[in-house]
Amino acid sequence: MKPDPIAADPIQEEAVTARIGLIAKLTDLPAVAAYLRRVGAVPVNFKTAKIEEVVNGYPKPIGTLTFDEQGTVKPHRDAEPPTSEEQAAIHRAFMGVSFPKPTTLIGIADGPPDCDLKDRNTFVCHDFAGRVEMVQRRYDNRDGTKGFLSYTPFSDSVWRLMEPDKLPFFGLPGWEKANTLYLHEGAGAAARVKRLLSGEERGNCPWLEDLRWGHHVGWLGGVFALDKSKWSELASKGWKHVVIVSDNDANGLRAAAQIVPEFPCKVSILRFGQEFGEGFDLGNEFPERLFSGGRWRGPSFRDCLHPADQATDRIEVPKEDGTGTRFVSVLRQTFIEQYHIVTETQQVFHKDRASYGQTWKQFNEDVRWRSHEKDTYALLLNHSEAVCQSITYDPASEPGVKMERGQVRWNQYERPRLKPIAGDPQPFFDYITYLVPEASDQRSLLRWLATVIGSPEIRVRFSLLLISKQQGVGKSTLGSILKLTLGETNVSFPSEKSVADSAFNGWALGVRAIIVNEIYSNGRSTVYDKLKPYVTDTDIQVNRKNLPEIIVNNCAVIVACSNSDKALYIPDDDRRWLIPQLTDKIMPESWWAEFYSWLEGDGAGIILHWAQTFPDADRVRTSERAPASSAKAAIINANKSAGRLLAKDFAEAFVSLGERAIVRVSDLQGWVAGKRHMDRSNPRLESERTLIDEVEGIAGIHVLKGDKRPRIESKAGTKQTGTKQAVILNFTPGEGETWSKIQDHLKTMEEVGFHVEL
Repeated sequence: MKPDPIAADPIQEEAVTARIGLIAKLTDLPAVAAYLRRVGAVPVNFKTAKIEEVVNGYPKPIGTLTFDEQGTVKPHRDAEPPTSEEQAAIHRAFMGVSFPKPTTLIGIADGPPDCDLKDRNTFVCHDFAGRVEMVQRRYDNRDGTKGFLSYTPFSDSVWRLMEPDKLPFFGLPGWEKANTLYLHEGAGAAARVKRLLSGEERGNCPWLEDLRWGHHVGWLGGVFALDKSKWSELASKGWKHVVIVSDNDANGLRAAAQIVPEFPCKVSILRFGQEFGEGFDLGNEFPERLFSGGRWRGPSFRDCLHPADQATDRIEVPKEDGTGTRFVSVLRQTFIEQYHIVTETQQVFHKDRASYGQTWKQFNEDVRWRSHEKDTYALLLNHSEAVCQSITYDPASEPGVKMERGQVRWNQYERPRLKPIAGDPQPFFDYITYLVPEASDQRSLLRWLATVIGSPEIRVRFSLLLISKQQGVGKSTLGSILKLTLGETNVSFPSEKSVADSAFNGWALGVRAIIVNEIYSNGRSTVYDKLKPYVTDTDIQVNRKNLPEIIVNNCAVIVACSNSDKALYIPDDDRRWLIPQLTDKIMPESWWAEFYSWLEGDGAGIILHWAQTFPDADRVRTSERAPASSAKAAIINANKSAGRLLAKDFAEAFVSLGERAIVRVSDLQGWVAGKRHMDRSNPRLESERTLIDEVEGIAGIHVLKGDKRPRIESKAGTKQTGTKQAVILNFTPGEGETWSKIQDHLKTMEEVGFHVEL
């Protein structure tokens, strides 16, 4: 039960009777006690009394009364001042009495009454020199809320149920050994984290290793008593980084925002989402519903850590006309060090989130609560050290500022959070063996994956196309593996429509893998052509909505999945796509459940370790072309149009003719049109360029095209002049064999055995 805060304990009463003129508590003075009772105030110590109300479970001071050495009362906020008669009586009461002074202790021989110092609800608070300044005891109210009692040692060797003028912090001893401060709301959360880190207590804290690298301190008094803590003294200790961990509610977040300006260093706020529950803090067990199979499935520590550096200070400067002073906003140096502007795109990046760029408007709105200015972006532009010219993406370099091609660039690459784990990758190999039955395809795929995952410095210039008519074989699982091992910021998942038809291609910016889980082009070569630069080019042009077009370096590979042979047109001489033969077997759900449990556990880290330790000699080289496969050959034929297939049949027969012959490409197109029962003007008819592409892939065929097209004279007796036309030869001209020497081999389609249908 909560003791009466006005009544003195027996030890204190004995102390009063033993010391004439030395009072035990403020309400020992009847005039003061009567006044406090009338206005509903409770003494805090010999100098202060407070008036409180409970708001959302927090005691909220709504008024404060302070007493000077003569007993003059000064009311604050909603506190009612004494009447003149009450003030005179209080003055008289203060005459002839003295007050004991708060003190500190090197150690505690006898603790405060009703306090078990070994109880986890009792918190011993020290000053920065390691001396005991206060003891706080937490208790539970009948309505489920918490209450706190504060005991302070005094100069008369008595513990009193009083707070010092300024509240100490809990957990200070050892602060000088750390440069990161974790500042918790209340002593309980800080105390529990300390017990978890020391091994004194076991708990389900998935962030323990993240929390290990700092010193944990609790601020006392709740969210409505921030002005009672020694912030300036705490802030003066040279911290490099302060992480504020308030309760997961609106009041806690508001309190965190008020604390931010106190610290001149880098500041972050650890925010919990609604899935953690109202009021959650690190003194609580993490929610069981966010665990699965004993593993944490909720957000990571890094996901919940948000930048909160105070942006500006207000300083007083002389007016230009000399008539007085004015206030201006200046950016804090620590804030400038955290942010960088890219002038090419007018975006702002934070050094801890290299991949995430904000527009100037988003940035201004994001930092508005910690800035005195509406346009913080304009202030940041004035600092050259915070300005970059353009964006780059280089997985082989550190994130952040990079000097490249004579420019100051911002490297958007963000390292994956996954840590490599030495372990047995056999479940991964079993998955690959199941998905890709042919041994040669397995080797090709494993080399490709090992290089993409484990060697960011190698630019792989061919991509992966996975096709199986049978659904549910697990081809999209490869995309999940890449997302886990490369890091989600380095992977994009555009739709087929975005890739094939949209004018915007922001999905290609700042990623190492572009995963299209369902692609279908119906054999259109335009989609293949559109994807060419993303597969092989060093630089690509990126067009994002409402942002300037930019040219950036390209480090991506594509993983495209489909259930159709018409997924993507592939030419005969393709060097851009690895197409392994996939299984048509469906594994039972239990097999998949076991594999995913392994993958989401240590499996992804084991795959990362396997990829990083893969033999360098076996990795894919930048100059390599995509290897051939039986599946690729089948897809090439499946995606050929009827006209292409006819052209291929012609070329194969033409090479075997047994004599030298030449035909016009235009004649071949006419023959194809007749075979397809089309008019030459039909837009579905293959162009001469397409037919040339097809026949050139046949060994023994030689095409004179472009600038090498011969001028073919008109038939005798006409007034037409000769025209340059592309022609197909079933032989290669020898040295010195000009057109004039071989033109006699020019024949019609009928002359070489191909009847032209009308």
